[in-house]
This record gives sequence, C-alpha cells and structure tokens, in this order.
Amino acid sequence: MIELSASLVNAKIITSDKKFLTYSKFTIAPDTFYGLEETKPMEIDFANLKKQYFMHQPELEKEMDMV
Repeated sequence: MIELSASLVNAKIITSDKKFLTYSKFTIAPDTFYGLEETKPMEIDFANLKKQYFMHQPELEKEMDMV
C-alpha cells in the first residue's frame, strides 16, 4: 500500500530496508536522501493584481474619464 501511494503522488519512500530498496523504484536510502540538494519551492502569486488590472484597463479608463 505504501508503494502504491508513493506511485500515485510521484513520491519517494525513505527506508533502510535492504530488500525494499532493491525491488522498489520508489524507495530511497536515508543517506542518499540527506545528500540530495534542496529545491526551491515554486512560487505562485496569491492574487496577480497586475494581470487583473491590465485585463480591465480599457473599461477602468473609460469609467475614470466619465468621472
């Protein structure tokens, strides 16, 4: 079940179990895991206000001109 779960989310299983390490492609040894470089998490804008503004810019300018 652990291996199936790891395959569904494209994850690795950290284990010291030699048998599990040899037959599963989803396992990784602890010493190998600690040697991996840390990756910077992907940044996603919470609210892209510039994009929203430019999408509505013509309408906003028209309304501002009316005021």
